[in-house]
Amino acid sequence: WNGPQAEEKRPNSPEWKPVVWNPVLESFCSPSMKLPNGEPRPLPNKVCAWLRGRCMKKLVSIKHSMEITPAYRYLREVLDNEDGKDVITLYVEYTKHGSVGYRRDPLGGLGKEIQEGQIHLLSYSETKKTLISSVIAGAALPRKVVTWMLEGRNLSELIPGRKRSVHDLNYEEDKVSFVSSH
Repeated sequence: WNGPQAEEKRPNSPEWKPVVWNPVLESFCSPSMKLPNGEPRPLPNKVCAWLRGRCMKKLVSIKHSMEITPAYRYLREVLDNEDGKDVITLYVEYTKHGSVGYRRDPLGGLGKEIQEGQIHLLSYSETKKTLISSVIAGAALPRKVVTWMLEGRNLSELIPGRKRSVHDLNYEEDKVSFVSSH
């Protein structure tokens, strides 16, 4: 936005151009993309909804991705300090990419990832239907990271507890107890 005017910048153009409103189509239209008749092409519905003020988190449709995600060793939640404010960061130790931190966006955005002090905004892939890393060359993020980012749940809620087997049970008369594994 440039004041009250929405604008777009295409990858092949160095300048920003004003997005136009088409009252007949009731849609924002691109000044760069044209219909066969020369009229500006309507922008995708999700882009129009974002221009109207809908937050990104509400616009994405996350599905269980079939993409191969980078392997990781562990996940860890840490209370960090950013600009004098306490923020929760999820650190993921990837086997091939090192430690990457993830922070939620309090304003409804997709969040950001941090590696070696560099901050990158997360992206959403419409074709993969999941969040995409800027740090790990466009890789789909692991499902637990996506759920942590978008649903606001604690890490402890995402990690299932250890299941006990029948061998862990001790039957004595009318009571059942768990056998310690130590």
